Amino acid sequence: MVRTGGRRVSLTVVGVLACSALSMALAVSEGRAELRPIAVLGQTEKFDLCAPGAVIEPPLGVGTFSFCAKQLGSNNTSYGYTAEFGNSAASQNTAVGTYALTEVGVKPYTGVGPCLGGFPLLGLGCGQSMNTAVGTFALQLAGRAGASENNIALGNTAGKKLETGYSNILIGSEGSTNESETTRIGTEGEQTRAFVAGVFTSEISGCFVQVTSEGQLGCNANAAVEGKEGKAGPRGATGATGPTGATGSTGADGKPGAIGMTGATGATGPTGANGATGSTGATGSDGTAGAVGATGPTGPTGEGEPGATGPAGQTGARGVTGAAGANGATGPTGSPGATGATGPQGSEGKQGPAGDAAVAIFASFQGVASGNCLNYTELMGPGSGSCPTLKTLGFSSSPALAGMPANGGKVSNLYAETSAAPSGSEKATVSVIDNTSGSTLLSCTVEASSKGICTNTATATVAAAAGHRLEVQVTGTSSRCSGKEWQVRFRY
Repeated sequence: MVRTGGRRVSLTVVGVLACSALSMALAVSEGRAELRPIAVLGQTEKFDLCAPGAVIEPPLGVGTFSFCAKQLGSNNTSYGYTAEFGNSAASQNTAVGTYALTEVGVKPYTGVGPCLGGFPLLGLGCGQSMNTAVGTFALQLAGRAGASENNIALGNTAGKKLETGYSNILIGSEGSTNESETTRIGTEGEQTRAFVAGVFTSEISGCFVQVTSEGQLGCNANAAVEGKEGKAGPRGATGATGPTGATGSTGADGKPGAIGMTGATGATGPTGANGATGSTGATGSDGTAGAVGATGPTGPTGEGEPGATGPAGQTGARGVTGAAGANGATGPTGSPGATGATGPQGSEGKQGPAGDAAVAIFASFQGVASGNCLNYTELMGPGSGSCPTLKTLGFSSSPALAGMPANGGKVSNLYAETSAAPSGSEKATVSVIDNTSGSTLLSCTVEASSKGICTNTATATVAAAAGHRLEVQVTGTSSRCSGKEWQVRFRY
């Protein structure tokens, strides 16, 4: 406790050169300064306590060159080497660490706040207020280019670049030369991940936050809810086949196929009745008269006067006819007479030998269930399936149906072979059916004795009309006859 000029001054001075500081404090006259309680710990804690006219509020300095300046602001606290080294008049600052608040109060600006670390608030001007710096060179240049107030800098070189600005929070970031009301956490390129607790499970409403390449966060009310389109996922399973669409219009007729070979000529039918005789043509000119035959011998002449002529004797026998004379020229042909009525049709002649009629082939090289139909190989190749619904007429895409040509025809010479091996009374029947009329035209049966083959050389009694559809159905009586392979062919 020291009195000077009738006033009591409380001073705490600890460390090397503390006496020098004390003597300088005592040398201040009453008319030049007002001394208030001061605590100084360390080496040269108070190098020159204050200049004429300065008002010293209670400060605390701990460390080498703490509060080493010509003037001292009010309510400042410093800890560390050269803490608040250049403070001339800044108030309410706290400096902890090497060169904390080294130049606080040098510039003619106002300021209040705490500083912690090495060189924090190194250039803070006079009167800069409410600044907090923790770390080496924290807010080193604050106040050099203008007012620097209410700033917080935590960490090594935190806020080192800031020369003017206010209300900044800089944690582990050097900041920018001139900025205000900005929060910076970390340094781009040094920190590569960020974790903030209490965010993930909190549902809030608001705009969409976006991040620039420099790490700046911003609220963009116009940002789309959706992110970028992701890669296409794997192809899903094929859905069920939809219903068949309406049948399109019939396309143009294709080119006519090649004309098939002419079949053998059938037997000639019986001759019909003759028609009525036409009118007689004009008579031709007479032919040349034949030569006169030889005169017979003259009878004896009677004597005397000729008597009365007796009755005529009987005509003598006709002499031999002379040779016929040459025919005269043929007269012109008369007009044809009217055609007589057609006589009744004669009975059908015998069937001639088989001609080169078309051969239809139905087959399946997979097991054919009893009651199913074989594929017509000209359309789809070997196979089988359920028989089409009867009475099919017109266009059909079924591979089990063969169509009849324009003149229709009769089925003949059925031949079937199978991989089935029936035994005992087991049988497998092959039937050629007119699907359009529902009639069975020809059939044959494979039995145990036929060794997988059956034939029918007959000709169907009923012809399949033009445009009708033919199908081949297989029916078995046992498992050895069902589910086997088949080949069937016939003429039509």
